[in-house]
Amino acid sequence: MTVDKTREKWRVPDVEIAIDTVADAGNFVEFEFKGDALDPQDAFARLDTFLTSLNVDLGEQVNLGYPHILLGREH
Repeated sequence: MTVDKTREKWRVPDVEIAIDTVADAGNFVEFEFKGDALDPQDAFARLDTFLTSLNVDLGEQVNLGYPHILLGREH
């Protein structure tokens, strides 16, 4: 399966932000912690603090890859 998408990326201190536009699936945003953390829990806490500081409703979290999302839409 081929996924037709475009991606825009930004980097702020310690966080990489990617916005994907996926044909037939919609728009998605991904936040990845890129800083130094003591452990995974510290990285998660720092990313959570960043997301809270945005003060926006990000919507439902999606834990599927784009092929799975597209296949689910075909059924």
